[in-house]
Amino acid sequence: MISRVLKKDIKFLITLFIVWKIWVIVFLLFAVVFIPLRLHFLGGGLEHYLRLPWFWAWGNFDGEHYLAIAQHGYGNGEQAFFPLYPVLMRLLVWPFRGDVYFLQAAGLFISNFAFFLTLLGLWKLVRLDFKKSIAELTIILLLAFPTSFYFGSVYTESLFFALIVWSFYAARRGWWLLSGILGGLSTATRFLGIILLPVLMIEWFIQRKNHKSPASRQGGPVTNHQSLFLFFIPLGLFTYMYYLYQTTGDPFAFFHTLTGFGEQRSSTPILLLQVFWRYFKITMDINIRDPFFFTFLLEAG
Repeated sequence: MISRVLKKDIKFLITLFIVWKIWVIVFLLFAVVFIPLRLHFLGGGLEHYLRLPWFWAWGNFDGEHYLAIAQHGYGNGEQAFFPLYPVLMRLLVWPFRGDVYFLQAAGLFISNFAFFLTLLGLWKLVRLDFKKSIAELTIILLLAFPTSFYFGSVYTESLFFALIVWSFYAARRGWWLLSGILGGLSTATRFLGIILLPVLMIEWFIQRKNHKSPASRQGGPVTNHQSLFLFFIPLGLFTYMYYLYQTTGDPFAFFHTLTGFGEQRSSTPILLLQVFWRYFKITMDINIRDPFFFTFLLEAG
């Protein structure tokens, strides 16, 4: 049975989530009216977007690729996008998997549900070490962050964040098998999930040194074999690499296709003063209605 305290905490999180959702929808409607449309990044295509902009705007940019992968499988150059998120989209609406409307709705459901699970997991994780007011501030700051609307879009951010947070929480509670499984799912969502392996190995070592999990109610000993569960973490990545090898002949295709999206390193050094000068020049001639102006404000801040 859920305790009265936990019910109160969940009610607090639901309230904040609803307020946040209303807030980002208001900004979405503002953007639809005042920010010029960029035709090359529409996940549902121009016709769908013009009919329901408040629905399709959540599937732009990377969402375009996740929708395409969920509907048709991997196309040329789309291997940079990891598979778990589009697979879940497809499975959620399996009888209608060929319909982009249903896939968009599935993506929105997964992202928003995963984000609420993130808030719940982050709350519980922070409460292991800090008082309630710190947990409240953590949630509020996350929701107030200018790009938090990503978590409600057809992107992997919310799913990835949820898997990371709950993997950490499981490790802190001494649930190492669950931690490893969630970590493995994270590496099937984004490459950066692999960083969990060394980080949680350090957490295991600390608990092993202290002879028990500090957050475990049972307070049982931490054993050597429990660290082996953490090697589930790279399995998501390795599985995807094997798939890429079988389909493209290149297990690192997820990395080699990044250049097609402008994801490459600069060939020459860039000094900090050069960065300031570029931002100064941007302010001289950019249209404040251009989406790049919003990007400029975020990065300059």
